[in-house]
Amino acid sequence: MEEKPPELIGVWKRVVVVGGGVAGSLIAKSLQFHADVTLIDPKDYFEIPWASSRSIVEPSFAERSIIYHKDYLTNGRLVVSKAINVSSSQVLTSDGRQIIYDYLVIATGHNDTFPKTKPERLKEYRAEHDEIKSANSILIVGGGPTGVELAAEIATDFPHIKITLVHEGSRLLEFIGPKAAEKTLEWLRSKKVEVKLRQTVDLNNYSEGTKSYLTSSGETIKADRLFVCTGKPVGSAWLKDTFLKESIDFLGRLKVDENMRVKGYKNVFAVGDIADVKEIKQGYSAQKHALIAAKNLKLLLSGGKENKMVSYKPRSLKVIVSLGRQDAVAQFRLTTLIGLVPGLIKSKDLFVGKTRKQLGLDPRPHNVLLVGQDAKLADLGSCCKTSFNENNSCDDFRGTVMYAAPESIAQQKYGPESDVWALGCLVLHMLTGKPPWAFDSKAQSKDVLFKIGCSDQIPQIPTNNRIISKEAKD
Repeated sequence: MEEKPPELIGVWKRVVVVGGGVAGSLIAKSLQFHADVTLIDPKDYFEIPWASSRSIVEPSFAERSIIYHKDYLTNGRLVVSKAINVSSSQVLTSDGRQIIYDYLVIATGHNDTFPKTKPERLKEYRAEHDEIKSANSILIVGGGPTGVELAAEIATDFPHIKITLVHEGSRLLEFIGPKAAEKTLEWLRSKKVEVKLRQTVDLNNYSEGTKSYLTSSGETIKADRLFVCTGKPVGSAWLKDTFLKESIDFLGRLKVDENMRVKGYKNVFAVGDIADVKEIKQGYSAQKHALIAAKNLKLLLSGGKENKMVSYKPRSLKVIVSLGRQDAVAQFRLTTLIGLVPGLIKSKDLFVGKTRKQLGLDPRPHNVLLVGQDAKLADLGSCCKTSFNENNSCDDFRGTVMYAAPESIAQQKYGPESDVWALGCLVLHMLTGKPPWAFDSKAQSKDVLFKIGCSDQIPQIPTNNRIISKEAKD
């Protein structure tokens, strides 16, 4: 087990994290070897929320997207209970425990009701799957990312089911551009999903006998199963009678500064959807909040100066909405894409592998590369075809993007030249000590995928012996 940093020996600062979602789990994991960490969550697991639509149609997928807190929080305390009150020094839980803190992180996201244990949640997914499997018609209310992704998943796995999606807005996915929304609508209609815009559904006016719902336009929709995919309230109700009540804005979010601290407090942080950062609320952003807050907390825990803290800066909008297992719609700053390329980025695994890796799970063997003065771990798996179809093309994609051949990304016919490409990229990395593609280490893999799969560019081949690394010469 990793040891605590020397500066903390005998001076254990207590960090309490309330909420074990996307942001809370990551910050608890990041701080567990830097402080006395306690995570408070009403469940014994963390669930990757954007994977839920896949888990509904494929319950086995939830085995990896639902993660026991104890699996990543190996050096901290877990309190499976609900936080119901907080003072300037301690948190009160629903089972009567009073947990003292030096630093508090609030990451309670949105209000939702989930089973307390992982087995119960898995059982819930299996039951939902069975209901869908036996249904002839399904009604989905809400045309945001959750509603769209669920409709796409059901349409992909159960094409015989009549799916109706009702959305009160003038277009789907209103938080992104109209071009992406239009392409998404076209894709859903191509899968026989009936989309009704500018309408609402009276959820209280349900006819049990005919299994029908009434819309705001007076239309009757029959459905064997209903899914409501509209927004949920922010999880701040438990704070409204506490010392933080003046820090809650009109939307129920906590007002934070650029360091992710609640304004006016030096030892209280807020991350994830409960923070009032002016940006579209996404899991990716919540993870960034957690990493920034964790970095600042590590600084403070080690006695660093506040003026050395890092700031969170919202990035330009980048959104990928999966459309089944193959396709997706993506909006970047300068372009909108739909189909296979954005699908390769998200739809195969829904970032479950990446999220598990962030939490220190799923280690796997790697190759060793000499990079600069260091030995680093790398993976030459991205061009390996892991399954074949009758056209000898790649149906599955795994591994490191920067070694991928264009054929692998575009899912074209796979041949020996793809392996040669991958080997060449590895050799270039070893020769120069740099990745084969000249991109900033903070760049997202989707940008590299687009460059490799949709352009004629090739990695830069060195012509000057002086740029060949010392290790390669040795």
